[in-house]
Amino acid sequence: MRNKLNCGIYRIYNKLNGDFYIGQSIRLFARRDSHFYDLKRNKSSSIHLQSAWNKYGGENFIFEILLFCDPNDLTYYEQLLVDNWNPKYNICKECVDSRKGLRKKNSTIEKIYLKRFNRSYENYCVTTFGKSLYKILSSPETEEEQKTKEKYYSFFNDDELEI
Repeated sequence: MRNKLNCGIYRIYNKLNGDFYIGQSIRLFARRDSHFYDLKRNKSSSIHLQSAWNKYGGENFIFEILLFCDPNDLTYYEQLLVDNWNPKYNICKECVDSRKGLRKKNSTIEKIYLKRFNRSYENYCVTTFGKSLYKILSSPETEEEQKTKEKYYSFFNDDELEI
């Protein structure tokens, strides 16, 4: 029973302009604390929400629980609300069960590490895990991605460019 009262859909609402972020969590109160902790430290993964927080101030944002539901229904209800309300601070408008399956581009990973840790992803991994693990973590694109990249770079060979 405790889980049902802690699982659901929430929004972070800007009282000044009415814009908001919609999210889902199986641990709503822990998620609230996590969001506000990251926002206060300027480390939120939602750049639109972070920008608004910085601009309007944290005192103008509230965390609201929109509905409690079964964990299996989270994505359904979140998608329903995102589709109907079009929240301004949500970067991704397609709701998924979790972001764990989504792969970020290497350039995106690099930007995240530069912002969060003030150092490159390679430097972070090498100093934290050692050089050998960095090679595993930064690994490879698929063969198809590698071939596409090779074609692109061979097409734009610096030696052949005329200026």
